[in-house]
Amino acid sequence: MRNPATDLIALRPDWLDERLLALIARPIENSEEAKRTFIELLAQPSLQGDALLADLPKLLRFHTTCAMHDGALASMISIHYNLCMGSIKSMGNDSDYVRSLYKQLNEGTAIGVYLATELGYGSNLFSLETEARYCPERQIFVLDSPSRQSYKFMPNSTHSPLPKIAVVMARLMVNDKFIGILPFLVPLHAGDTAFPGVRITALGHKPGMHLDNAMTSFENVELPYEALLQRGTIELDRDGQLRTLATTRSQRFMRSIERVQSGKLCMASCALAVAMAGLHINYTYAQKRQTFSPGGPVNLLAHPTYRHPLAIDVVTNLIHAAWLEQIVAGHGKDALKPLAPDVLNEVAILKAVSTWASQDILVRCRERCGAQGMFAANKIIGYLLNNNGAITAEGENLVIMLKAAAYFMKHAAPASAHAVKGKKRQRLLEHLDTCIDLIRSGIADKRDRFLQSEDMLLLAKLLGVRMASVRYLAHIDESPLDGVILDVFLLSQLEQHAVALVRTQAASSRQIRSWANRKQALLVQHAPLILERLKRMDMRMLEVPISSDSYIEHYASRHHDGQAA
Repeated sequence: MRNPATDLIALRPDWLDERLLALIARPIENSEEAKRTFIELLAQPSLQGDALLADLPKLLRFHTTCAMHDGALASMISIHYNLCMGSIKSMGNDSDYVRSLYKQLNEGTAIGVYLATELGYGSNLFSLETEARYCPERQIFVLDSPSRQSYKFMPNSTHSPLPKIAVVMARLMVNDKFIGILPFLVPLHAGDTAFPGVRITALGHKPGMHLDNAMTSFENVELPYEALLQRGTIELDRDGQLRTLATTRSQRFMRSIERVQSGKLCMASCALAVAMAGLHINYTYAQKRQTFSPGGPVNLLAHPTYRHPLAIDVVTNLIHAAWLEQIVAGHGKDALKPLAPDVLNEVAILKAVSTWASQDILVRCRERCGAQGMFAANKIIGYLLNNNGAITAEGENLVIMLKAAAYFMKHAAPASAHAVKGKKRQRLLEHLDTCIDLIRSGIADKRDRFLQSEDMLLLAKLLGVRMASVRYLAHIDESPLDGVILDVFLLSQLEQHAVALVRTQAASSRQIRSWANRKQALLVQHAPLILERLKRMDMRMLEVPISSDSYIEHYASRHHDGQAA
């Protein structure tokens, strides 16, 4: 079986040459350096948006490569290519205005940003207040921020050497009637000069995250008729006559934020990549770091209390990476293709589960590396800080999990197209399915779904375990170790959800104890082989002091020469 760590979660994509990899790996200390590096990347012919939007796996690999070197770069890539350019290409009508601005973005002579969330509106975007009123007599829109809570909050819209062009989500008003939340194409500034009516102020520094976040507001900003990105939602004529294509405001809104939905794949890929990189750094360090034992000095991996949790983290990351890879393989190469409803809600669960798991993994990697793990040069602490952004970006995890659970209350979860090998594994999946069905039935029996939100969240988490396992079955081959990896994952996840299994009587406490013993036996036998999966990663561009050939020599030689380590 191919190792997912070398496919979508790739450290060295074969389409990026050494020069571009070196540019991505260049140290970044602040937001200005991040912008300069991003601008240099945009100038590369191989990184034009049209090519990346036509190749989703390549776009995701670009995300992961950047994420493992600097989180701000990965964020700017996702915003520029997926959110901004993707929205324009998906919804923009053919006009000189749209073609001209899109050409600048595609050729890297302008930076794309995406303005949706506001000071008072995050997960409740449907209630945002920014308004675009159409004036048919002049064939223009007037864009306004009518209140303080309507200021666009967080996008990377500060001034830069290149102009910035935004996709702005706003309430479309026609003849004083609210039509829906739709995107508008808005130039923000050229160099240091904001366009009339646009106000941009920088926000404070986020530790370890070199993104130029800002607040942006609008006052009587005039936009041409062509600025409305309406394809597939409505047809607003120049004279103000309106025909709706998407029936309800909610449908128009969902169509307008399709790029946010696909952006969940981008966030999941970044989270899985930094977790995998953190695990590799941790593993490499543990092989060299000496500690005590009854028989004398040994490396950290000699202790089961160190080796086994590390192996479980590797298993979790491999399973989630395969889950991502299988979804992308089924979706196809076109990054602009809308996600089918079943897949969209599965992607929401993938994004939440994988970013939460990556956060937990990185916390443990930091701790397992001791004080060394706290230094920025060893990257783990930076990964941890930046992964927090992925947890919130493109839909806050808790919210999207509850929405996905509500969807799967009405629709069956995807079934496996592959036979489950092994009676013990089959029984584990049956216990999981029983628990899911009982929790779903319990929620359905209650009238007030809002009061069942904790069970809804539990349902989404259990569905995530099932979906990941089913997807891995499609990825698995005849290698015995691949079966062990799936078994360790299932046993670990069922142990984590032991209370739910017992509460629903989907399993007994005796069965859960037997699963814990079985997991322990698998780890005793196979943990070293599981950890060797990390050796398949090419770390040449990601070497840090504690993963170098001799971390002691690295620090000691700099101390001897009077250099900062």
